[in-house]
Amino acid sequence: MSEESKSGWPIEDISELTRQLKDEERRPIIGWFSIDNQDSVFATDAAPQRVPDICGIAFCVRGSADIAIDGRRFHITSGDMCAIFPNTLMQTFGRSSDFECRVLVVDASIRRAISVSAAMKIFLYIHEHPCTSLNPEEAEALRGYMQSLYMLHKRPDHIYREEIAERLIIAFCYEVAAIYHRGNAFEKEERTRQEYIFYEFMELLSEHYTTERQVKFYADRLCISPKYFSAIVKSVSGKSAAEWITDMVIRNAVSMLADNRQTVQQISNALNFPNPSFFAQYFKRATGKTPKEFRQRK
Repeated sequence: MSEESKSGWPIEDISELTRQLKDEERRPIIGWFSIDNQDSVFATDAAPQRVPDICGIAFCVRGSADIAIDGRRFHITSGDMCAIFPNTLMQTFGRSSDFECRVLVVDASIRRAISVSAAMKIFLYIHEHPCTSLNPEEAEALRGYMQSLYMLHKRPDHIYREEIAERLIIAFCYEVAAIYHRGNAFEKEERTRQEYIFYEFMELLSEHYTTERQVKFYADRLCISPKYFSAIVKSVSGKSAAEWITDMVIRNAVSMLADNRQTVQQISNALNFPNPSFFAQYFKRATGKTPKEFRQRK
């Protein structure tokens, strides 16, 4: 295991890691750690793992791996970066013998401190394209930020540790936003009230999608009418609120179906459907296949 892993966090799985660090009240840094082939976070025989209320950036420094994020598969190699959002499902299907990546994990609330032009368009782009390749200058910049945060972590008695950490993380997030902005003609604009509402909707959806699949629930939580809420979501994202809800449920169902150790009934229960038959109907309406047909084809 790498030196950073030995001297840093005990890694069992992502949920346990963040639970321990939150218990120790290490915020806004929740964790900086290194993953190699002795770590279980990226274990190839593990079931999909749900990311808790954190944001993260994984930077592959050596080797390669095949991963799935919300059911979409990606091949990452040295110099690639992946963004991790709260409540996504992650799974590793294979990795090279020399695979190693560095991961920075921060509290999800840090997103509220980031105000960049075209923020919503960048957010939506990252949501659909979480993995990207870095050029040498970008990779070096990220290494610098990660190393600074790691060194700060090793100085727990520093009187301004949290203040410095927060500002370093904000700078790091701007660097990441610039990387995803590269090559994409996002229109520059100030963040609007409609965009704030959409951000709140996405946070609520990531928390409640397994139990709440009605547009009215999210509109009520945001204290606006369902009609106005639906119009805002469609205007900001190009997709309706109902489509976002279905997309979240189906992506997570697909990830769980990829793990043959879980039965369709267990997946139906995990997603809080009344019964497997209702789940099958919901899944077929969205994908054209029943869960069993989808699994057999895979």
